[in-house]
Amino acid sequence: MPDGRTILVSENRLLRDGIRQMLAGTPITIVGEGGDVHELLAAVGADAQPELVLYHVASGQHADAPLAAVRELHEHFDHAKLVILADQCARPVLSVLLQANVSAILFTCVSSDILERSLQLVLSDHRLFPADIMPLA
Repeated sequence: MPDGRTILVSENRLLRDGIRQMLAGTPITIVGEGGDVHELLAAVGADAQPELVLYHVASGQHADAPLAAVRELHEHFDHAKLVILADQCARPVLSVLLQANVSAILFTCVSSDILERSLQLVLSDHRLFPADIMPLA
């Protein structure tokens, strides 16, 4: 199994802290984080080689900002699997992100156990998407 080195992007500091704590003691290790892509790059550098990139899409965002961020993350971390962590209210943005070559879309309402299992599946080359958003593709 890949090493689970993960970077995390979310404007929500509390969410970042919570995810880091939820994944503590698992094979998935947060090695860098930022409130946005630019802050993340300043923290980890462009040469970072994570296995996973977790990108949080908050409710109320228009599709343009998350799509631009996803493209930039793909550009800087082209070998990493990109996982979208979406608030339930962010559903309108997900149709655009489904077509942006992401490895998974997970809702932020999942338990820590489901989050860990889902990320392990993504690390094992599985793609995960909630069944109820697939008609949006």
